[in-house]
Amino acid sequence: MSKNEKPQKESRAREAEFKGKPVLGLYRREGDKYPFQFGTAKASLILAHVEEIKAFCAKHEKQEVPATA
Repeated sequence: MSKNEKPQKESRAREAEFKGKPVLGLYRREGDKYPFQFGTAKASLILAHVEEIKAFCAKHEKQEVPATA
């Protein structure tokens, strides 16, 4: 997936455990080898700053990312 592509709608979220702690894994598609995973502390931080995250995405989704050589 390139930097400009948006995640597909079939994204999945699954709870799991890492070293005895709960984690949430976000998968772009079925069979993703490396999901985006985080625990409760980071989940709480994300929720506290969801508006800033939305603004960041909106700001940078409109910009072209230059190709690297």
